[in-house]
Amino acid sequence: MQISIFVVLLIVTGTYASYQEKDAESRLITNQIRRVINQIRNQIRQAGYDPYRIDDFQYEHKPMPNMVEVEAFIDRLTFTGLSNIAINRLVVYILNPGLEFNFSLPELRLAIADSGVDVRVFGNKQSARLNGGLSIRNTRLAGTVRVYLIPLRVRSIRLNFQAGVFQSDLNMNVLGNDFSNDINTFFNTTVPEYFRQNAAEINRLLVQLAWDIIRGNRDFLSSYEIA
Repeated sequence: MQISIFVVLLIVTGTYASYQEKDAESRLITNQIRRVINQIRNQIRQAGYDPYRIDDFQYEHKPMPNMVEVEAFIDRLTFTGLSNIAINRLVVYILNPGLEFNFSLPELRLAIADSGVDVRVFGNKQSARLNGGLSIRNTRLAGTVRVYLIPLRVRSIRLNFQAGVFQSDLNMNVLGNDFSNDINTFFNTTVPEYFRQNAAEINRLLVQLAWDIIRGNRDFLSSYEIA
């Protein structure tokens, strides 16, 4: 995309926020934003990212034939849910120009029928296998953006990211050892705990990223005239 969704939302908000017909114009703004979200959904699907499938992947590398050989495969991998962007809350403020939003991905799901790596060194074969599923429910980004109208610029940004609920049911075997419990504990416990403990820093970095995106489009925004 040429410009980020964040900049698009800012422009749409700023364009109509100076109008006097408050209720009607608020609906007009939110409808414009919903159309932008729908375009993003369609772009994700058209790019082949939802669903994303690998039916049969094979890889083979023999740096030293009959001495060192590597083979890998993926059988029926599916990733779904990336385009299913839910708009849980979308409010445009006219008198104190800004936007409050709450977007989520209801469920991201990864399923792997089978995958593996085989390494042969001097005839000795070592293998690793991975299959099963992983889902993440209710990944959420909420926030408030306040703007000045003339000239159009951002006054403040507040963001709150929630990684969601992880449910891992993966099976992993490496060199004949079962690491299924380890990988499932990592996704079900370690990763959510990391997001919980570092929530403030993650939100701070997301706000900084949003500011960087806006500053990167400063010329575009400054040249945009509000009707």
